[in-house]
Amino acid sequence: GFARGAQTLSGVVAQSQILLAVGGRVGEVPEVRMGLAVTPNYFDVLGVPAEIGRALNSGDSREPVVVLADAFWRDHFSGNAGVIGGTIPLGGVPFTIIGVSPRGFGLDRFLHEDFYVPMGIYAAGLLPSTGHPLTDRGRRYLSVYARRAAPLAAVQSEMSAVAAGLVREYPDTNRDQKARVLTEFAARLEAEGSLQTVAWTLLALAALSLL
Repeated sequence: GFARGAQTLSGVVAQSQILLAVGGRVGEVPEVRMGLAVTPNYFDVLGVPAEIGRALNSGDSREPVVVLADAFWRDHFSGNAGVIGGTIPLGGVPFTIIGVSPRGFGLDRFLHEDFYVPMGIYAAGLLPSTGHPLTDRGRRYLSVYARRAAPLAAVQSEMSAVAAGLVREYPDTNRDQKARVLTEFAARLEAEGSLQTVAWTLLALAALSLL
């Protein structure tokens, strides 16, 4: 809804954290690793080319393909470029490795994902899920990022209008839902503030335990 016909945005992407059992090495016991299910335009909109191989594109929307994070590739495959075109088991399903993301890439300063898979494979039944996450409007699990093509105030105004339209169109699931637009810098500050609050809470609990 927010991306369709938007005049103030030049590109919109979405991501969702996902935990999957990952294998790869011969004789290795699979371990649960965190990755991202992303829209196929993820790397294109963010302007991030693959370090080796290629990034996801629109043709990968429902395909079992994966882009590995650089750190995971170096740790798991010793930085071997020959893994491109090979497969890696994710959640028991063989995914074809199509590329490796650039070193240091990631939108979260604190959590570092190990892989990227196309979000559309939820619909293909290749990712574990409860219900139908791509069609259930009541689910709140996506982080959305966009490139703006207008001043922030104009973006906020348009997104607020879109949100209001969705409330009218889907009153059962979108009632009281509003759009709030943040710059990347403001979003990072807010996230860090939340983490600091948690840290202070944990410290206070530890102090109470000691007392």
